[in-house]
This record gives sequence, structure tokens and C-alpha cells, in this order.
Amino acid sequence: MTRPSTSPSLLRDPVFRRLWATVELSFLGGFVHVVASAWLISLMSDNATMVALTQTAYGLPMVIFSIFAGAMADTYDRRKTMIWALGFSIFASALLAVAAGFGLLGSWSTLTLLFLVGIGVAIFTPSWQASLGTIVDRDRLGEAVSLHNMGANVMRTVGPALGGFLVTFTSATFTFLVGAFSYLPALIVLIFWKPQTTPVGSTRESVTSAVGAGIRFLAASPAIQPIFLRVFCFSTSAISVMALLPLIVRDQFGGDATDYGILFGAFGLGAILGGFAQGLLRHRYDSEWMLRRAFLINAAAIAVLAVTNNFVVGLLATGLAGSCWLMSHSLQNTTLQLATPRWMVGRMVSICLTATFLGISAGSWLWGVVTEYSGTEFALTVSAIAMSLTWLLALRFPLPETRNLILEPMEKHDLSIVPTLIEPQAGPVQIMVEHRVAEGQLPEFHRLMGLRRRHLIQLGARHWTLLDPLDGGTWWIESFQFPTWADYQRLLQRRTTETVSLREEIRAVQYGKVDPVMRRFMIRGAGPARDALMPRL
Repeated sequence: MTRPSTSPSLLRDPVFRRLWATVELSFLGGFVHVVASAWLISLMSDNATMVALTQTAYGLPMVIFSIFAGAMADTYDRRKTMIWALGFSIFASALLAVAAGFGLLGSWSTLTLLFLVGIGVAIFTPSWQASLGTIVDRDRLGEAVSLHNMGANVMRTVGPALGGFLVTFTSATFTFLVGAFSYLPALIVLIFWKPQTTPVGSTRESVTSAVGAGIRFLAASPAIQPIFLRVFCFSTSAISVMALLPLIVRDQFGGDATDYGILFGAFGLGAILGGFAQGLLRHRYDSEWMLRRAFLINAAAIAVLAVTNNFVVGLLATGLAGSCWLMSHSLQNTTLQLATPRWMVGRMVSICLTATFLGISAGSWLWGVVTEYSGTEFALTVSAIAMSLTWLLALRFPLPETRNLILEPMEKHDLSIVPTLIEPQAGPVQIMVEHRVAEGQLPEFHRLMGLRRRHLIQLGARHWTLLDPLDGGTWWIESFQFPTWADYQRLLQRRTTETVSLREEIRAVQYGKVDPVMRRFMIRGAGPARDALMPRL
């Protein structure tokens, strides 16, 4: 794992500080909206399910739209995507305020508008998290992710309290307006922010194509797949504390709403302290060491909550659970970003967010059902056991090593031998590579072909196959496709040092140690041929 430098805090950088402060403030609006919407619906209906659906309405867009938002983050200008997403959330928030002011809101219309606010947040979040790797250097990414999670947890703590205060002492209309205005500072800062941009090719990959490429990249990347499993299992187990906190306060501590607010704040304060602790520990220990201990401490904290009737002990346990929550998500998110090339990181972050929210949703439902039948103590005990199993999962599936990874594309690309007068959307393109394997090198050749298949799929190739000569000859044919000529050009521009290293190893097992012969074809049907060449100027 990469151990960051001991350079000054990123908050001393004025550009990062402005972006971080205003973006984290924008997350306040969502939590304010959820509280105000829940209160408004409770006044209009006695249906507890409708009140509970406010959390679902706000969080569901993250599950539905996150992968598409990640594709947008990788194929469009991230700054512009964030600006449009914030503008959409402001518009939806303004509709909430206006409709509330004119008395036009019902239960379902409130949930619908809250869902629209959530769509803006779902589109914004992957672009923001993917941008962290361009705002800061690679060795500062862990600190940037930790600061983001700390800020988000501050908003998660302050937002509901502020929303409850405003909706109690003012009105739902004014509360919705405050939520809408919380997005404005980030919108203004992003409008005037001028980041360094990486030029894209003459054609932009479509969102649907980018989504498919992201799924294929994940399927061909066994090193990062355990991260998503670990994130889902951790979220499912750890959410038991927040999901059952009102029942813990009522049934185990005999407390009231004030006690619930104190414990809720303790979870948020613990998350903030966990961020500071992570900053101190990352200079001495790697991410895996910290994560495994966070899993065990979290399991112990949940187990304490399961057996204690002492409010102070419960307060400390809740704070520890909050610390572990932030550290676990920050460290796994950082590792994922460090193990993913920048042109794919938005999609991987979005899938990680989906795994997180699916775990939260599944865990909230699961622990609620267990509590209904067996009580909070039993549910928390089972949750603590599940968290311990997550620790065992971490032992079985460790995080990928990121210290020596070089994922940035090579600065220079030899495109002189590639035809330049082909229409970008012409295709499909078929690549055939003829390998003449030297005697005794077949096992090594098969091993290298497995690595090459995975690498080419990560870069965007499709339908990779290896043709075995039936006559027992030494010629092997490697074949793969691209939907369009532009997709093939994107692969050439994404090549890394791993591409070159694999090519050299493959050359070493060829007869005469020469490069294999590569041929490019345009797949045609039986009808009239279509000219793929652009008109000469």
C-alpha cells in the first residue's frame, strides 16, 4: 500500500480548501430536505411507511443512477457535470419550497421531488470523488478521500439537527429554501474553477458504451473485485448501529429524543475523530493493517451495544462505531482509486457507491426484521458476528498492492502506422495477431495470453479469443474486436508500461524472438461495401 508523505495538510491549499468546504456544504441540503420532508409527510399522513420512504426516496437514485453517473464522469467534463448536477438539485429544491409555500405538496409529490433532488446528488458524487485524483497528487489521495468523508459525516450529523430545528421553529418552505441555498457556494466555486483538463479524442464514448466498458473492466480485474464485496459486507453489518439506534435508546437505555440526538451526534463525532486518527496512522501502517483492526473494533463496539444498558458506555461504543465507519469506507475508496486508471475511476467509484448503498439498504431491512422477531440485543449480536466474518473475509481477500502501480497512459504513442483517414464510427474492427511460438515455450505463452486477455479487455477490447492450430503447427491466432475505429484508437491512447512489458515478454517466446504479425480488418457484411475512408482534403 502507498504510504503518504508527511507534507502539510491539504487544507492549506486554497484551491482544494475552497472546493472541499463548499462541496461538503452542498451535502447539507440533502439531509435538511430529508428531515423536512419526513416532518411534512407526518403532518399529512399517519402512515409510518410513507414517512420512512423519505430515506428511500433520497437514497434510491444513488443505486439506480450511480453507474451511469460514473460513466458520465469518465466520458464528459467532470467540472461541467458537477455544475449541471448542482443546478438540477437547486431546481428540484426550489420546486419543493414553492410547492410547500403554496400548499401543493402531498405525500407522493413530496417523495417525488425529494427523489429528483437525490438524482442531482447521485450524478454529482462520482464526478466529485473521481476529481479528487486530479485535484491532488497520487500520494495525497488518501488524505483527500478522508477529508471528504469527514466533511460528509459532519453534514450527516449537522444536517438532520439543523433540518429539525428549522422545520420546528420556522416552516417547511423556509427549510427547503435553506437546503437549496446550501448548493449555491459549490456551484459558484465550480463555475470559476479552472482545472487542468486532459484532451479527449475527436469522438466521445457514449454513456451506454462506457457503462458496458466499466462492467467488462471490473470483470477483467480480479485484483479490485474483493473491494466491492468487502464494502457491501461491511456496510450491511455496520449499518445496524444507525438503523437500530432509536430502538437502542428507547428499549435499552430508556431514553428520549434528546438521548437519541446525543448518540446520533456521537456517531458523527466518532467519524470525525476517526478521520484524524487515520491521518496519524497512515504514516506508520498500510491500509490493510488499519482496515482489519477497524473491522475488529467495530465488531467489539456493536457487541458492547448489544449487552449494555449504560448510556455512557453506549455513547462510547457508538462513537467507536462511527470512527470505524469512516476509516473503513475511506481506506477502501482510496485503495480502489489508486488501483484504477484515471479514465475508469469514475465508473469504479460509482459501482463502489452502489455496493455501499445496497449494503446499507439490505442491512437496514435485515436488522429491522431480526429486531422485530428477536429484539435489538439479538440483532446487534448477530451483526457483531457478521462484522467479525467481514474481518475473516479481509484475511481471505486482501486489498490489492498499489505502491508500484503505473496506470497512467504513456505520454507518447506511435500512431504513425495507424491509418488516419478512417471514419471514427466505422466498424466493427477486427484485430488478428499471428504468433509463432518457439519450441518449449507453449506453457509460458499460454500464461502470457491469459494476462494479455485481461489487460486488453481492461483497455476496451471485446470478444478476445485464441485460436489453436488443429494441425499441430506452431502458429497461434489471437483475435479481438472493437465496435468502432474510435474505440480502437482509444485503446492505443490508453496503453501503459504494462502493455509494453507484456509485448516484450510475448516477443521473447516467439520463434526468432521477433514481434508477432498484427493485421487490422474492417468487418463487412455480404452487401455493398461502405467506404470507411474520410474524404481527402
